[in-house]
Amino acid sequence: MVSGNPCFPIVQGGSFRDLRTKSSEVIAEAGADGNAIGGLSVGEPEEVMYEMTSLVCGILPENNPGTLWASAPP
Repeated sequence: MVSGNPCFPIVQGGSFRDLRTKSSEVIAEAGADGNAIGGLSVGEPEEVMYEMTSLVCGILPENNPGTLWASAPP
């Protein structure tokens, strides 16, 4: 927690598997209060959005609360 508020770092990396993997690993190791997935649904094909979400969810801790930021059709 930062200043008594929960900290939810945001996974980034666009549609690049290597960047998403690295970002997810760093966040998973940080031991934050929860996790957020960002930088999706910004024009990439829908199947890529789902692929990146699945990749990230396979790395982030399952027991942490999470949120998917701005996930709607552009």
